[in-house]
Amino acid sequence: MNRTAFQSMGTQFLFGASLFTSILFIPNYATHILGASDFQVGLIVFAYAASGFVSSYFFGRMADVRGRSMVLRIGFGLSCLASLVQILPFDPWTLLASRAFVGISAGMVPPALLAFAYDAHIPMGRFASVGSLGWGAGALLAGAVTSLPVTEAGGVRIAFALSAALFAAGFLVILRTTFPRHVALAVPLFSAAVMRRNLPVFLSILIRHTGASMIWVIFPVFLEDDIHLSKGLIGILYLVNTATQFLVMPLMDRMNAEKLVAWGLVLSSLTFMGFTLADGFWQILPTQLLLGFSWSGVYVGSLKQVMEDNVERATAAGLLGSSMNLSQGLGPLAGGLVAHWLGRREVMYVAAGLALLALVAYLVSSGKTAPRRGTV
Repeated sequence: MNRTAFQSMGTQFLFGASLFTSILFIPNYATHILGASDFQVGLIVFAYAASGFVSSYFFGRMADVRGRSMVLRIGFGLSCLASLVQILPFDPWTLLASRAFVGISAGMVPPALLAFAYDAHIPMGRFASVGSLGWGAGALLAGAVTSLPVTEAGGVRIAFALSAALFAAGFLVILRTTFPRHVALAVPLFSAAVMRRNLPVFLSILIRHTGASMIWVIFPVFLEDDIHLSKGLIGILYLVNTATQFLVMPLMDRMNAEKLVAWGLVLSSLTFMGFTLADGFWQILPTQLLLGFSWSGVYVGSLKQVMEDNVERATAAGLLGSSMNLSQGLGPLAGGLVAHWLGRREVMYVAAGLALLALVAYLVSSGKTAPRRGTV
């Protein structure tokens, strides 16, 4: 591995770790410390996702037009500041504002980083797996610091500070990274061609991830309040999921992208149904293994398609990220309402149905959309 590839992989790890250290216990922090309702938690996550939706596409396109290095430096620098700002909120609404700031800053990074890695000839499964390893490390760190003998609020605020330190480390790596000479692309502000060419991927990700996001907004609270797990055990569960992704994603680089997405959607539905059957640590543990396999298939397959079928790779990656962010906005709102009116396990039934709907949408739209490789 050459120096540039090593630096891009290290930056991917630091980004995943810093983001997950900050995000893991936001629902618990909002609920237990700031007194937010399930619906307010949904609004807080929606604010993060909505800002990330705009940022991902806008700065993905900018990375194609102006270059990867500028976008990555701004993204990591602002993300460091935004993570520190999360220490300040005193009620659900100020937390909502701080999470929107994180969404804007962190949304800048993935499209440019993915395009940079592809330009450096790093296989997408291998690159994505390093991000998953970072998520796992972030979950473990967040679980550890929130288990320290301090108040619950103090533990979460330490996690925010640690997240900022990891973003700062990523910023320093980016400053020392040598980027190839950028060839500017003439990408319109809204590229209908990119959208049309990648519609099956964007549509399936949007539907599947909306269901998943319905779960994630209440999942840490569900694990703590309904299954009675400590924050340390919750961190271990997230680590099992991300460690599974780290191990299996590189194996998927040689597999067919379309089949990866389809099977990932099937396994996603089975995983979400499995959550409803768990009543303790040892019952929920196998679902994290299955979750790792299912998301690996969907994500690696999607990445392979958007990177291979487009010249404007950062723009396409930005639209993929925007699809995920949109789902991360819609899902929490819907999940908060379903949890409030029906219950937390019912959220998981709905998510399982949406994963199957995503499979149907992917198969149908794939049959009607012919990718046009390398056109704008």
